[in-house]
This record gives sequence, structure tokens and C-alpha cells, in this order.
Amino acid sequence: MKRKLILFICIILLSISGYSQEIEGQDFFREYHYGINMNTNAGLLGGFMFKYIKFKKTRIFKTFNIELVNVKHPKEERLFSQFTGNSYIRGKSNYLFSLRLQYGRDYVFFRKAPPGDGGVRVSGVLAAGLSLGLLKPYHILELRTVGNREEFVSVQFDPSQHSSNNIVGTGNFFDGLNKSTILGGVNLKAGVTFDFGVFESNVTGFEAGFSLEYFPGQEVIIIPEATNNPNYFMATYVNIYFGSRK
Repeated sequence: MKRKLILFICIILLSISGYSQEIEGQDFFREYHYGINMNTNAGLLGGFMFKYIKFKKTRIFKTFNIELVNVKHPKEERLFSQFTGNSYIRGKSNYLFSLRLQYGRDYVFFRKAPPGDGGVRVSGVLAAGLSLGLLKPYHILELRTVGNREEFVSVQFDPSQHSSNNIVGTGNFFDGLNKSTILGGVNLKAGVTFDFGVFESNVTGFEAGFSLEYFPGQEVIIIPEATNNPNYFMATYVNIYFGSRK
């Protein structure tokens, strides 16, 4: 009986030791990222991102991502009014904002050196999920003559009614919000992250890769006169982030 008990204790101790060795080199078990998004569909500031990372097993982490981005049409061109000098986007009739909810995996290719020794952690990223699109009217300021005076009126751009001759700028961003359309879609992204965080509890780095988003069932009209208003959007992106780990 004693031999069996000793053997059982030895097995437990070996198991604990093996588990401890497996996680000893582990950098963290939870990590939180906050940052900004830049992508080829939106320009320098495309939106904002949040990422939660949780340890799954050696070199593999499960992730939960939230991204809020502005998706632009590739034909967008900013012009300036000849009357006021204010800017507007020629032909644009709608904004498209996308809230992306993603679940995925991070695969660690190279771990960082022990704290204090520097180095970079390099990971592969794969995530997919649902998209909630908001197609919001884009308003321009139109110069109208009312009675004996002229006034600026904020209206949604209509190519059949407006030309550069009577546009004097961009309207109030919140105008037309109650006429927005909700779109449902899916998204996918793949990329690589580089973590430069020097301190054990802090995170600093960037993520770069490719994204694909699809809104089935209808065209997404951003510029009505464009020859192509697709319901899918491909982009290269860079997320610059900071955060913490535990």
C-alpha cells in the first residue's frame, strides 16, 4: 500500500514538474491591446482596435478582437469649394463604418528573451468573425437662395441634383444619422505581430497583414456614380498598439 502511495505521489509530482517546465518559459497568460488601425481602405487613421489574448497551450493563444473602422471607396477624392475653401468628397453619398467582432488564434514563432534582455516576440495572426456595418448618409453643405438671402443647407449628396457649383463644404457629421442602414457581414484577417515591449508587464508593438470583409446580399453604395460599388472590401492593414499583460 505504501509503495502504491509513494508511486502515486511521484507521478503527481512529475506531472506538476512537467507542467511547470512547460509554462516556465511562457511570457504571459493574459494580454490586453489597445491601439489604432491604419489600412489601405481608410488612410492614415482607419479606426481603433482592442484585442484580448489568453493562453491556450504552448505557443498558441486564443484571441478576441474588436475593431471599429471607416471603410472608404477607392475612388474618393477630396475637393475644395471655390466659394469658401472648405473641403468635401466629390460624389460621396454615404459613409461606411464597420464594427468587427473577431475570434482567432495567435501562433508564437519566436519568443522574447528573458525580461531585461530585450528582443522581439513574433507571432502569426489568424482571426475571423462577424461585421456590423453602418451605412450613414454623407451630407454636403449646399448654397441655396431663399427669398432675398442665401443660406447653407446640409443635405445628403445626390448626383442628380448637386454639382461642384453649389457645394460649399461638408455638412455636420451627425446629420442623417437617423436615416442610416445597418448591414450584416463577415470578416477575416491574417497577419504577423511584432511585440517590442521591454518591461514584463507592458506591451508595445504592431500588427500587419491582410483583411477581407464581405456584406452579402446587396451593393454597398458609397459613391453612386462609381462604376463599381462592391459588397466586399480587401485591404492591407497595420495596427499600432500598447497594453498590458498578466
